Amino acid sequence: MESKLIMMDFELASINAFGVKFVTTTHSSIISGCFFHLQNSIQRKVQGLGFKTNYEQDPVFSHHVNQIAALAFLQPNDVSQGFDDLYNSLPQMLHPLLGYFEDEKNNRILLMNVLLLQ
Repeated sequence: MESKLIMMDFELASINAFGVKFVTTTHSSIISGCFFHLQNSIQRKVQGLGFKTNYEQDPVFSHHVNQIAALAFLQPNDVSQGFDDLYNSLPQMLHPLLGYFEDEKNNRILLMNVLLLQ
């Protein structure tokens, strides 16, 4: 299979399995997730944490949540620092939401990084 870009749903297990099977050192494809699915993933976490009403009714709260997805627009080398800066600037109640990305902050956000797709 020869492709420069492989875009997949936002499931790390699938992306990892696909990468092991089809991307080798002799083949330089970029595996990317979909920004739409990143946003859906964030929304599912918002609902799972019980923040749906806050998100729908508080524009400041929803802006804070949307800043997480905006990390995908940073230069790839700036994502880790941007994540840390965002973590330090957001209300503490959103830290569990960011925790979802913290374990895999370079993977989850970089997979969605729109600058890598150019």
